Amino acid sequence: MRESRASASFGSDRGSVDGTYRVAQAYPHYGLTVVGHSLGAGTAVILSLLLHAEYPTLSCCGFGTPGSLLDRKTASESGNWLTSVVLDNDIISRLGLGTLNHLREEVLRSITRAKLNKTYIMRTLVEELDADDVMYPAGEEPSSEFKNAVDSFLEHMRRKNESAGKLHELVLPGRVIALVKTSWGQMHQMRGCCESCFRGVCCCCRSKKAYVAQETTGDAFSEIVVSSSMALDHFPDRYAEELQTLSRKWEEVTRR
Repeated sequence: MRESRASASFGSDRGSVDGTYRVAQAYPHYGLTVVGHSLGAGTAVILSLLLHAEYPTLSCCGFGTPGSLLDRKTASESGNWLTSVVLDNDIISRLGLGTLNHLREEVLRSITRAKLNKTYIMRTLVEELDADDVMYPAGEEPSSEFKNAVDSFLEHMRRKNESAGKLHELVLPGRVIALVKTSWGQMHQMRGCCESCFRGVCCCCRSKKAYVAQETTGDAFSEIVVSSSMALDHFPDRYAEELQTLSRKWEEVTRR
């Protein structure tokens, strides 16, 4: 009965911080947990920071939390009551000024190292090619007008962003739990899948993966991982599926 009254009261004030205060004061025996995914996780973190002084027992959990959210000091101090969960290669939890600058530099450097035209290189989407046949080793690419222009641009951007990066360095907040892939199972093909689908190029088939939860720090997400799963790993259903799987495995272990 108490729970239904609390839910009804919260519903009438949904979206209002003042409403949250009123509900919490009316039901002091209830705990307060704020959760969210993606942009909702970022919102949950900011809301929790606003409420935590008034409700020190509050807890917050963000799934796929944006990587560039809090300064290091605040992110560290919130570790006792705030948790960020990141699934494997989730790109959103790695986005930030520094990681985007690094990715841009890596892409431009890779273009200057290309031996062949882009049409030929695109064949790597459907077949395996030796990297040495496609790209020059780093630092051994021949000089060209394009390479000189890229070098000049990257140097200019490094100088421009150096001070800005230090002033605005933002990281994942709180305690960070990473769901890390530990092994690949057998790839199961659906009827009609092509060889490229079997290689994981398209999403027609599904592979069985095993994940383990590991506590880490925001520094583990200082680079964007370019992979076929970087976007899919951010989807809420992927988080729900893998967390449910880990929960079932944990229950099996504790019963033994």
